[in-house]
Amino acid sequence: MIEILILINLSKSIAAKAREKGRSGTPFVFLLLALWIGGEVFAAIVAGVLSMVVMGDDEPNLLLVYPAAIAGAVIGAVIAFQIVKAIAPARSHDDYDDDYERDDRRDRNERDRY
Repeated sequence: MIEILILINLSKSIAAKAREKGRSGTPFVFLLLALWIGGEVFAAIVAGVLSMVVMGDDEPNLLLVYPAAIAGAVIGAVIAFQIVKAIAPARSHDDYDDDYERDDRRDRNERDRY
């Protein structure tokens, strides 16, 4: 239950950060969820296999698997937030129009010189 509440709060936060950059928050929420669950499953499997190999047991030691799974989930969330942090802000259509106007003015100035 606590994990669900944490994911809800993180989802709101990552969506807000994406919107600050002019992007939709929905894809980044899905990215967060995928990296969280993927990191959790991957870390749990690795920890389970390692605990069976190191301890020589037939079953994994859950006291090692669970903390590793939580650590994997946290690493996945950190990666998702770093991706949002690294993306460039989206440009609006007005920004592109300004570029064209600037280029047009520069072209006119160059024509006037000759």
